[in-house]
Amino acid sequence: MAERRSGVLTFGSFITDHNLAIESYPPEDQTTFIARRHLAAGGPGYNIAANLRRLDPAMRVECHGLLGDDENGKVVLDALARHGISANGMTLTREAPQVYVEVMASQATGRRTFFFFRGTADLLDESHVDPSASRARIFHVGAPGLHPRLDRPHPDGGNGWTRVLARARALGFRTNMEMASLEGDTLRPIVRPCLPLLDSIVINDLEGEAVTEIDIRPEGALDWEAAGRACRRLREMGVRQVAAIHFPEGAVAVDTEGALHAQAAVQWPDSRIVSAVGAGDAFAAGLVYGLHEGWPVPRGLALAVSVAALCLESLDTNGTIGTWQACEAETAPYGYRDAPP
Repeated sequence: MAERRSGVLTFGSFITDHNLAIESYPPEDQTTFIARRHLAAGGPGYNIAANLRRLDPAMRVECHGLLGDDENGKVVLDALARHGISANGMTLTREAPQVYVEVMASQATGRRTFFFFRGTADLLDESHVDPSASRARIFHVGAPGLHPRLDRPHPDGGNGWTRVLARARALGFRTNMEMASLEGDTLRPIVRPCLPLLDSIVINDLEGEAVTEIDIRPEGALDWEAAGRACRRLREMGVRQVAAIHFPEGAVAVDTEGALHAQAAVQWPDSRIVSAVGAGDAFAAGLVYGLHEGWPVPRGLALAVSVAALCLESLDTNGTIGTWQACEAETAPYGYRDAPP
C-alpha cells in the first residue's frame, strides 16, 4: 500500500534577512539609529517551513530551492538544521551570491521597509524542485515576482510557476501560494494564470488588491466587506478551495462551500511588539496547518491570528512561536480587536 501523504513541501524564496530595528524611518539624507541587528533565515519558502515545525515538531516538512554557497547561504542551512528540516532538496551554487534582504523595522510605527539584493533569486527555476521526490500533502510556493526565470511567460502559455504547480497537482498534492507585496502590474500577469492550479492562497491586503484590483483600503481605511469581495474574486478567478486575505486588523477567508469568514486580530499589547517581520508568513503557517489537519476555516483563522501575534514579539520570523497549543494558550487572555462591522 502506498504511503499516505502527510506534511508540507515548500519551494521558492529562501532568503537571508538582515533584520535591523531602527528608531524610525528617516527622510532621505537624514539619519536614524539602529537599536538592534539580527541575522536570520527568511523568505516564504523558509518561514512557513520553520513555523510549521514550531507549531507541530512531529510534522513532516521538506524544502526545495536554491541557495548561494556563501556565508549568507549558510545562515539558511543552519536554520533548517536547527528545525530538523533536511537540506537534501536544496541546491547550492556559486554562480551568484545568496539572495538577502535588509529589513528596516521602525520601532515608531511597527512598519517594515525591505531592500532586496537579488543574487540567487535570479537563478531559481523549475529544475530546483522535484515534487515527485516528496510524500508531503501540501505543496507551498512563494513568491512570484521575485524570480525572473519562473516569472517569465512560456510560449505555450503560463509560466514557470504554473508548470511547477501543474506537476505537483498531477502527483496528488494540494497546492498553496504566498506572494510578495509588489506592484499589481508586476504581479497580475504572473499570478493570475496560477490561480486555477491552487487549492488555496494566503496573501495580505496589498497583494489582494494587486491581483483582484478591488480596493480593500479606500482612502487608507480597511473595508472588511471589500476584503471579502476580493476573496470571492480570487475563488472566481480559479482558486479551488480556500482564499484568505490577512491584514493587521485580522483576516477574511472564503471556504470550499463559498462561505465567508472573518476573524479579528488578537488584542496584542504594544509592549509585546518588536517587529512585524514575518507576521504574514506566521499567519499563513497557522492557516495552512489548519488546512493540513482538516480543520474548519474559522478554526484555522483563529490559530493564524494567534501565531501572527506571537511572531510580533521577535526581530526574526519565528523565534517566539511555540506549538499551536502554546500559541493559542498564550494569546487567549488578550481577546480580539474590534470585530468587523
